[in-house]
Amino acid sequence: RRKERGRIAIENVHVVETATLGTSVGLGEVAAGSEAGSGGSGGIPPGLPFQVGYREAGQEYTLYLLAAREQDRAEWIRALRAGQHILCIDIQ
Repeated sequence: RRKERGRIAIENVHVVETATLGTSVGLGEVAAGSEAGSGGSGGIPPGLPFQVGYREAGQEYTLYLLAAREQDRAEWIRALRAGQHILCIDIQ
């Protein structure tokens, strides 16, 4: 089966949790203003971050996503943790 670019199989996801951008180890040169993840300063777009850890071809990856509202973030986390296969996240 051919790998579809920009999609992650839900069965490969092993971690879904809230995240903080700008102050976490391993984020390279990303710098935040007074509130990490609040957006606007330091090149971090606005939104509420959460992370999805997944495995692909023996490698571990972490995808950072931003939700517009706290309710949206909570719903995404709940749905991903429940393993709902109806979700499709297209990464542009």
